[in-house]
Amino acid sequence: YLRIIGESVVACTLWNVHCLLRHHTCASPGLRIHGKRDMEGDRWSCAYILNRLSSLLKADVKFGNAVTLLMNENLKFSDVLDQTGIFAEELRKTADGQVFCLRTGDHLGVGAGSYNGIMFDLVAKHVKVKVTRVSFVPDTTTLARVTLFVRDGTFMGVESERTEWRLIMDQEMKLVDKRETELTEFDPVIIPAGERVALFLHTTSGSGVLFYSETDGVRANMAAVEEENDHIGITVGKKSENVMPFVGIQNQKRLLKGSITYTLPSQAGGYRSRLRIVSHDNSTCLQQQQQNLLGIPVIVAETRPGLIFDMNEDDYLVFMGEHCEWFHKDLIRNACFTESSNLEELDLILQKILCKRRKPPWGISRQYLCYRQLVFHKRIQSNTETDPSRPSVVWWISDPITSSCIVSVWQVIAMADTSFLLLLTSQDLSLSQSSNQETLLSQGQAFFYIDEWARSVILSGNTGPKVVKQLQDSLSENHLYLAFSSMDLEAMNAPVAAFLNRFTEDITVRSASDTTALVSIRPGACLQEYIFLNGMVLKCSAEGGKTTTLSRATSLTSQRDVRVTQMPCLHIPNETSGNLASTLTGTGVVEQSHPSHFFLEMELRELCISQDVILHTQSEFLDVSCRCVRQIAHGGSFLCTVTKPVFCGEKVHEIELLIVSSNRHSVQLSFQDVTTNWFLRVPLPLFKHYENFYFSSSETVQCIHLRLRVFPQAKRAFASVNGGMFYEVIPGYDCPSEFRLAISLSGIASSVQFLHWRVFDRHSPVITREMLETIWSRLRVGCISPNVSQSVGVLTRHSRTPANLVSSRKKDVGLVSQIEAAMVSYARQLLGTVILSLKSPCLHKGLHILLPFTPLRSDLNALEVLVGAEMKRSSFSLLAFAYACLATPTVAQSLEGVETSVNIIFLSLSNEKVLPFLSTAFGPTLTLLLLRTATVYTRSIRHMALRCVLQLLKTDQCALPSHEALCASFDPLLGMMNGLCWKGRTSSVVVQLGISLICELIRRYQLERSALTPPGKKSTVPYAIAASTKIVLAAITSNPPVPLPDAFTEEPKEAHRIEYELRTSTSSNEGMRSCYGVFSEKFRSTFGSKRFEVVLNPSRRGNVVVGWDMNAALPGSLVFKPSQGEEMSRRIRLPSCGYFIDCSGKVYVCLSHKKESQPLKARAKGGDTVIVKCLYHEQTVIITLQRGVRNESVTRFETYPNEMLALPVFFAEREEDATFNGEHLSDASTGMDIAQLYNTLQEFPDRLDTAVIPQGYDFYAELAHFCQTVMSSEKICALLENDAGTTVRSHDLASFPLLSSFLGAGAFTNEIPLDPLIPYMRRLQVFDVLTSVFSAVVDLRRKTELFELWKKLKFLCSAESSEKIQNETMRPFRNRPGLKANVIIHTMQARPSMRLGPYPTLMRSVFGQLFVQLQKSPISTFYASPMFTVKLAGFGSTDAGGPYRDILSQIATEIMTTHPNGTFQLNPLFAQCGRGGQSAVMPNVSMALNSQSSFMFEFFGKLIASCFLTKDLLAVEFPPLFWKCLLSEETTSQDLLAIDPDIMRQLTPEDLMDRTADELEERFPGILESWSTFVTENSQMNLGAEIPPSTIRSAKILGEHISTLELHKYDVAISYTQRGFDEVVPLYTLNAFRWQQVELIICGAPKLSYDALREVCQVSLPANDARMFLDVIASMTDEDRMLLLRFTTGQTRLPLKEAIKVQRNGTHDSLPTSSTCFFTLRLPSYSSYESMREKILYAIRQCKAIDTDGQAREHIVLDH
Repeated sequence: YLRIIGESVVACTLWNVHCLLRHHTCASPGLRIHGKRDMEGDRWSCAYILNRLSSLLKADVKFGNAVTLLMNENLKFSDVLDQTGIFAEELRKTADGQVFCLRTGDHLGVGAGSYNGIMFDLVAKHVKVKVTRVSFVPDTTTLARVTLFVRDGTFMGVESERTEWRLIMDQEMKLVDKRETELTEFDPVIIPAGERVALFLHTTSGSGVLFYSETDGVRANMAAVEEENDHIGITVGKKSENVMPFVGIQNQKRLLKGSITYTLPSQAGGYRSRLRIVSHDNSTCLQQQQQNLLGIPVIVAETRPGLIFDMNEDDYLVFMGEHCEWFHKDLIRNACFTESSNLEELDLILQKILCKRRKPPWGISRQYLCYRQLVFHKRIQSNTETDPSRPSVVWWISDPITSSCIVSVWQVIAMADTSFLLLLTSQDLSLSQSSNQETLLSQGQAFFYIDEWARSVILSGNTGPKVVKQLQDSLSENHLYLAFSSMDLEAMNAPVAAFLNRFTEDITVRSASDTTALVSIRPGACLQEYIFLNGMVLKCSAEGGKTTTLSRATSLTSQRDVRVTQMPCLHIPNETSGNLASTLTGTGVVEQSHPSHFFLEMELRELCISQDVILHTQSEFLDVSCRCVRQIAHGGSFLCTVTKPVFCGEKVHEIELLIVSSNRHSVQLSFQDVTTNWFLRVPLPLFKHYENFYFSSSETVQCIHLRLRVFPQAKRAFASVNGGMFYEVIPGYDCPSEFRLAISLSGIASSVQFLHWRVFDRHSPVITREMLETIWSRLRVGCISPNVSQSVGVLTRHSRTPANLVSSRKKDVGLVSQIEAAMVSYARQLLGTVILSLKSPCLHKGLHILLPFTPLRSDLNALEVLVGAEMKRSSFSLLAFAYACLATPTVAQSLEGVETSVNIIFLSLSNEKVLPFLSTAFGPTLTLLLLRTATVYTRSIRHMALRCVLQLLKTDQCALPSHEALCASFDPLLGMMNGLCWKGRTSSVVVQLGISLICELIRRYQLERSALTPPGKKSTVPYAIAASTKIVLAAITSNPPVPLPDAFTEEPKEAHRIEYELRTSTSSNEGMRSCYGVFSEKFRSTFGSKRFEVVLNPSRRGNVVVGWDMNAALPGSLVFKPSQGEEMSRRIRLPSCGYFIDCSGKVYVCLSHKKESQPLKARAKGGDTVIVKCLYHEQTVIITLQRGVRNESVTRFETYPNEMLALPVFFAEREEDATFNGEHLSDASTGMDIAQLYNTLQEFPDRLDTAVIPQGYDFYAELAHFCQTVMSSEKICALLENDAGTTVRSHDLASFPLLSSFLGAGAFTNEIPLDPLIPYMRRLQVFDVLTSVFSAVVDLRRKTELFELWKKLKFLCSAESSEKIQNETMRPFRNRPGLKANVIIHTMQARPSMRLGPYPTLMRSVFGQLFVQLQKSPISTFYASPMFTVKLAGFGSTDAGGPYRDILSQIATEIMTTHPNGTFQLNPLFAQCGRGGQSAVMPNVSMALNSQSSFMFEFFGKLIASCFLTKDLLAVEFPPLFWKCLLSEETTSQDLLAIDPDIMRQLTPEDLMDRTADELEERFPGILESWSTFVTENSQMNLGAEIPPSTIRSAKILGEHISTLELHKYDVAISYTQRGFDEVVPLYTLNAFRWQQVELIICGAPKLSYDALREVCQVSLPANDARMFLDVIASMTDEDRMLLLRFTTGQTRLPLKEAIKVQRNGTHDSLPTSSTCFFTLRLPSYSSYESMREKILYAIRQCKAIDTDGQAREHIVLDH
């Protein structure tokens, strides 16, 4: 290239000389004859060219010298240029960019102040700057020493720290008054973008530096920017008033008077790219030598001419005319082109072929990129015959690959002992020699370029592309297969996924615009491919002359829709078109001789927004400019992060990047999240392209055009490199919800430029009536039916963000905004109130428009009123609105409208008037629409939609949708349920509802479609336990009860055993082999125990692991994860619970497959035995480290909620380290497999248990309570084993009326035999297993159908199961840190007074005083035990626990004791409600209506919750009705008998008809008004409002109405109590308890027998005194024993937290003393039994207070 001005040549440039072809006239002789490309030949070509231009260049001596050096010297091009001085002037030019200057003081005063110096900060804003000059203005003329210091960061905090600064200039200078002085003699100061650098300018002159002060207008704070421009800013600094630097720094704000000169660095010049410079190393040179072989002529096998194309070790790839072939180097000899004319022809043919191959993909008009997924098929290779020692191997073989393509492979399931291989031809598929081949997967991924023409398979690796397989034949003759080996014989799905990308001429795409394109399919094409067009995936199917289809595939890649029209031809006159949202549209019959043409119109449902890219780096070696980052210096690998945009939410990101780097130092991209340390590398597959090497043999720079499409919400990302391969970036990985793009550069001059960053946000267009009609007509919404699935392909897992929600976190919280928000909220509330108050029917027609904008949309009670009013008028407009809303396309739906519609449907389904509609096509179609809604929307809408579906399935009149449509609609939800079950999250609402749904589907299919498999029956959802429980409860709750299915009483057909096999790994390099156990079981046991032992050998040198696994595969699920199988490998696998014993003997506990950081105190030694025992019934594992007969360590592990015990774990790092003994694992144990039980129930539903008389639910619940409270577990086991011989006393059955009646227990019978109960106890054991398993499934926090089953099932379990379930429920809430309070109680003030009314009495009571002092205490106060430290005013006792318990006893006494005036209790918050001589205290209904009392009820709830949590007793005696209401359990009229024994007689129809209205109003206040309202609201019942009722029917309904009122009149007070309880302990925890158990925990045992008191006493008295003491308490009544208990401990009921200590103390025959804080009773010696009894009774009956002040009662000291 010559540039000539006039007659002078001003520039001469040569480039790409190395690209000269062999036939070019300038080509070197070596290239022309031998085809050899090297440095010498290129230098010859340069000299030849310059010599031809010598006449033009003769005036320039430099060019003449260059020609001479090129011809005569063996120099590199750069050396020639250096010696001749060519381009020297260009090289001397600076590499910096434009120069800028920031001058201070433009808006300030004159700046009259001056001192020795000033320190300040310089801030680089968006780009990196290089400070080259600093100027200042002196205030004097003198000779002074000027120094300049600098430090990275701010000057603040290091003003006097000399060591924190570095000196960059020190020089004597002449300062001239008021004349600017410039400092340039220092190394440039580089300030990275966004950072700051501190400067300290100091002179030895006291007036050396002028500055601006606040009087001149400086306004910024210290170290804040005062002056700035587009690039930098200068801050306010501090002055120096001393001749010595860093001394005398003053704090006044000062600003430098002067300027800062800086440059913006740019890429340095030179005659070679720095990318090429850094690319030259040994590896690059070796690669260059291989590339130079390309095109060299050779003779193969002495006769065949060819051109060398590539080499791989000892083999050469040779071009033979049409394609290439591989030959060994011994068969090849070098030749020259003059040797044969065939070589010349081959060279021309090769050039043409390579020119065609070099065209970019988008330059080939007749080819388009298609892709499809490869399907893998399972083959098992058995090695039993060839090598019995080798285990069998599973091979996954792909479909054949028959043409050139690019294949992306990734490992879906991470497994050990696996390898990835390439196989060729059917002979190679024998797999006999494949097991030892090396794996080709790197980090679970691999990319292959299969080049059929070049007979090569090239792998893109970290070190560059390499040939991994040589093809000997074409792929059409010998197909290529991918194969993956695995040791998991049970796997059902391939552990890898592979996609094939290829260019095909069968499909041609011509884009007319961004939204239109023409797709042509070659006639006769046979393909099943996917193509990617403008962000949309299209599926193309063609089979010869058959119908050709083109449809949109279900994909995450776009929210776009497309319309396709098949273009007509002469032989096809008609035109068919349709919307591709359906499955098969836009098709037509195509003859083989004519191509098919399809016209595509894409409708963008995405709003495309271009984003600004903000890059951040902390490295000074990276230059960040607008949308580009470039490395400007050596130094290693440096990171640059994209701070904005961030990948999060629903928005789709499309990024286009240009990456330029050297082959040696490539650029790496990654996704990362700093907060979670998550990191994922973005692979950039690059392959060897021979055509590029042929035409550019010195190619050392790689330029990559990368496209990324990221879907943050779906956690998916796709990429395409250079317009070719389309592959997934995040295959099978779980990424955080928010992450960023990061760039790592490691070579100078490498760069990444963001060409485009677009964000596609799904927008909801404004839907007009015309548009909606068009959408409905196109989608044929009117044709929706129960035979068409309405579901979408992708399940939404997160809440959709409303379209109008502002994403910015900065919200305006100003007063105006708050007022506006309050007004809008009030307007919505007002609108809802108006809608509820509407009476005119005509006004209700607009409700469907207004409801979504009001709070009524989520208020089920209000909606129930509206729906009920509509139904009464036989109007179904609300239901029609809801149905139409769900049937509307998603784009036209709103979140509020859908929520309203689902709630309306849920409430409408419970109305009988809707049943006729459900029997039509409306019912099944509504089912499908609700399933689609549950798929698209999340959380509350999904849950309510599933509840509606469940209600429809339970309605037998509602027909089921077609099987295909139901499966397609339910599958996305079922997949979600399966995933949650595997993770152990069965408590999820979706799973809870899913269990009920599957049970109902199975029931309906058994009745209507017995030949088909119901959806979900083969899932992992544990529905079997729920179905079995339903069958049991249905049988025992029937009236009368029916026999149980015989399956519940059958003995297990197969005993539970654990089979095991000890295996060893292959020997390592050191000859070491590890040993591990492989365990299996046929079903999951629920009874019995298993154990194994491991003996540690004395010469142990490796680690040993023992334990047990737990997982979420519940016995109620029919599908389990594959067994352990071969998952155990050479690496150490940690169990869910167990021991890790290292070689030094340290024992570490393993939990959740992780090892604890600290070891146990016990050390393991040689000869020790580790015993691992599994208790299935308790779901517990106990591990014991035993040395001889002594236990060194015992650790107990319990399963977490929603987990069950799985299989043992054993691993020894060295085979000889431990000896495994598992003989007890094979011992048969009884058990019941829930899955087998369910299968038996399904197979033999008519086999009934006729061995016993059927009993009802109440009988079994009473029997379970009897076994829990009266009989011990040992006694029950003995009874069941011996089948006879056990009796109980008749008084033990007094509180069990059903059992007493069944056993015939009479009043005068002492011993009652329990033999008749044995068969029922056996059935109760089955119920116990169901309860234990069911507890791991049910979620006690939410009221679902499973929860309703649990409420009945929990009364049928054993004491052990009940205790375990309760401990699991309460585990998160125990041992919480509590904050103890301090209170002062005036006991004298709390004494009742006749002159005080209820409210003053309440506030003066002990309870009222506590309320005043503790009502504002934090909740943590109620976690403490004791809750508070009490100071009794006027007394000298010190509270160490006794006074606290005494206060609780006084609170209980106040509740239970009536005031002396007889009108209210000492605690008026409660009232005596008993009648007929019955004592029953319940909440005071009248007090509950007082606002202040509501807080006191809440406080009472907190108080009893604290007692429930801490086991401190509050000895109140409430009737069962109170506890049932507290636990929200079902109440019946029988519960009223504890309050009024005569109420059932009073509510009989005869008695009600005999009473007058006044008598009824007096007995049941408010009944007249309540009955009148009831009759009015239920006019359809045709009742009379008169009282007394005139008919038996009316009287019966009136009795039921009164009973309901009596049961629920305490609801308000109970609700306040529940609210307070829930603040301390979640109320749902009570669902794990019987109400009797809750009463016992809070209140203690109501009676105190001699045996119970004797068990808690530790008597340390002489034998005679001890005998007298026991005789005394045996002679006491229960009341006296309770007084003795209070005298000693401060509480009147058991249980106690510690035992009572009875000790000798005091003078002979004196009164006893006690220390309630320490549970101590001190007795002196007594002369006789009568004396001891008299003194003890006197003390416990007369002592009413705790005090140490005086001697009021003969030295009675109760506490100290």
